[in-house]
Amino acid sequence: MTETLLEVEGLTRRFGSGPNVVTAVKDVSFTLARGEILAIVGESGSGKSTLARLILRLLPPTAGSIRFAGLGDITRLQGHKLRPFWQHVQAIFQDPFATFNQFFTV
Repeated sequence: MTETLLEVEGLTRRFGSGPNVVTAVKDVSFTLARGEILAIVGESGSGKSTLARLILRLLPPTAGSIRFAGLGDITRLQGHKLRPFWQHVQAIFQDPFATFNQFFTV
């Protein structure tokens, strides 16, 4: 049996209020087992960076849950309570000058 490292369920993030609400990430769910690799791929403006920030808990989700190996649900943790989680994850932010040209196909 493979150990689940990360489980994301129904993750959603909206910005704005009233008639100006924009849904940047809508109902994303996946499970990542230890040793697996996940690639978040999409067009510019499709919500990839927002999704990554949500998973890293750099941005609070509007809805959904994030569970991480042995730490349980980290969705509502804030400040220093996130430290045990951040000791296990690392973000590598892209260099905007080294990205792929959006007009090329993969």
